[in-house]
Amino acid sequence: MLQPDHQQELLDEVVEDFTARLRSGQRPAISEYSDKHPELSEDIEEVLTSVAMIEELKRQTGSISGSLKREMKEILQLDRIGDYQIVRELGRGGMGIVFEAVHESLGRRVAIKVMPNRTFDDEKYLERFRREAQAAANLHHTNIVSVFGFGQTGEHHYYVMEFVDGESLSNILTRLNGLTFSQTQDGKSTETIPAQDGEKLPQEKPVKGANVTNFPETLFDNYKQRIRWAAEVGSQVADGLAYAHALGTLHRDIKPSNLMLDATGAVWVMDFGLAKSMEEDNLTQTGELIGTMRYMSPEQCVGEPDQRSDIYSLGLTLYEMLALRPAFEELNRSKLLRAIAETDPVAPRKLNPQIPRDLETIVLKSIDREPARRYQTARELHDDLARFLQREPIHARPISATERIGKWVRRRPMVATLTAALAATFCISFALITWNWLDARAARDEAIASADKATRLAASEKVARDNAIASAKEATRLAASEKAARYRGAINRVHLLSSTD
Repeated sequence: MLQPDHQQELLDEVVEDFTARLRSGQRPAISEYSDKHPELSEDIEEVLTSVAMIEELKRQTGSISGSLKREMKEILQLDRIGDYQIVRELGRGGMGIVFEAVHESLGRRVAIKVMPNRTFDDEKYLERFRREAQAAANLHHTNIVSVFGFGQTGEHHYYVMEFVDGESLSNILTRLNGLTFSQTQDGKSTETIPAQDGEKLPQEKPVKGANVTNFPETLFDNYKQRIRWAAEVGSQVADGLAYAHALGTLHRDIKPSNLMLDATGAVWVMDFGLAKSMEEDNLTQTGELIGTMRYMSPEQCVGEPDQRSDIYSLGLTLYEMLALRPAFEELNRSKLLRAIAETDPVAPRKLNPQIPRDLETIVLKSIDREPARRYQTARELHDDLARFLQREPIHARPISATERIGKWVRRRPMVATLTAALAATFCISFALITWNWLDARAARDEAIASADKATRLAASEKVARDNAIASAKEATRLAASEKAARYRGAINRVHLLSSTD
């Protein structure tokens, strides 16, 4: 077996070789390294997965360039897009700018998201956008913002959505606690855009409607009502996702700023125009990142999302609604990716013991880093939230201590092995010390017992000796007494004979 120092050296060599091959344009399989070094397979798979995330993100994104800023400025100067009259800007982010507009021929308000040309620097991305926008246009659900169409204005592509007169969940969370992420700007909640390593992730403005939602002011002071409200919001979103998934469409970017609440309290899932068809996957190669990093599942970070990835993102959103802080607060991109890949968020009840245990169990099951341990469908998540709201027993069960230890061992096999070896060494050493101590104590007790016995025997012998001496003295006294009596008898007989004569 390799020593720990040699294991680390070998792991460093593997990481260096894997990184160099990625940067040269190759796509080495992680299994190639784990098969070659089976004794380090668990560590290799874990570390190289994180390396692949970071390198892929470097390849796909970068800091916002001067050309992109110019494009954004051009988009902001638009006052009309075809038959749509621009009214005002609603918000902006890494993928484009959202405007409120009027569809003049139909006389209805709509929202238009205009994306810079750099979003489609490759024909395959444009083709994917067209197909995915078409897939989103086929979604008709009470909790999904409808997509009416898509097109192009100059060099900029756009898609048209149903206008929701309400407020984003991210804004509501900001109002609830003054922040939703680690940073805010002008009182508005923010989200992240990928940046270069070492940089803090820049921020984007939230998307919101013309009026704020009729959010009950009592929820600011009544935590129990706010808990129920969070579960109701999660239930509606899960219902919308279950519908979309049943039609073969992933969202891939569930987050607070993509959830709108209208004046009736209904929740609307936005940005299905950037969704992905689960069936037409040939246009999306493994390793491509779509979505907002802070809410990405570990498998989505390596470009392999499925419907359980949307469940994970919704779980993180629920976490934030309950804890009033994001599950992962890192601002540095590399640290954030590593946190997503390797750590579990703090349990919500450790942050706020008032959170019901059943609701915490639902959230933790949704955000388990292992997809197989999450809810397998959004319908399952919706049904458990419904049971919670109806005060019925939920189906999810809290993770046991044994399962938690098992997860830690699978996540840190080398550390677990070293820990187990140290624990075994300690136990053996402790057992030997205890054995020697007990043996010495037994020998001491035996010596004390022997000494006590010898003392008792000596005392007994002394008593016997004293008794013998006393008996001898008594016998001597008696003998002397008898001898004296005999002398007296003899003398008396002599006197008697003398007197007779």
